[in-house]
Amino acid sequence: MKIKKCNKCDKGFPATGEYFYKRKKHKDGLAYTCKKCANKQKREWGKTETGKESRKRTNLKKRYNMSVDKYEKILDAQNYVCKICGKRETDKHQNGEYKDLSIDHNHNTGKIRGLLCQKCNRGLGSFDDDPILLKKAAKYIEDNQ
Repeated sequence: MKIKKCNKCDKGFPATGEYFYKRKKHKDGLAYTCKKCANKQKREWGKTETGKESRKRTNLKKRYNMSVDKYEKILDAQNYVCKICGKRETDKHQNGEYKDLSIDHNHNTGKIRGLLCQKCNRGLGSFDDDPILLKKAAKYIEDNQ
């Protein structure tokens, strides 16, 4: 079996798809770095500002067919606060940075309704976006003050 050296860790591995990602354009059809080194490099890149912005741009496009510019316009129109409670996001990532406001959308039509904080977004989700159920919950709170 042919052995291939990783150009990052300089270790030799069998020249197979088990140890190297496939790359059609490369002479031997395999990447130059082993999977372990490639994955480590990708994780490190994901922590950079460029990586974070790329992930945000990709997620917005894939999940909501929305550009970062459109998200920023909605955010600006809402004065950077939740459309329901009018507060800024309070939930944080593990690294201590505040999370972005969530994109609230109609799950049947895909239409974007606005940006919500984590609490309000989870609240709507808990009631399955059902206006009748939400009205009953509001009445319950009003009646039991």
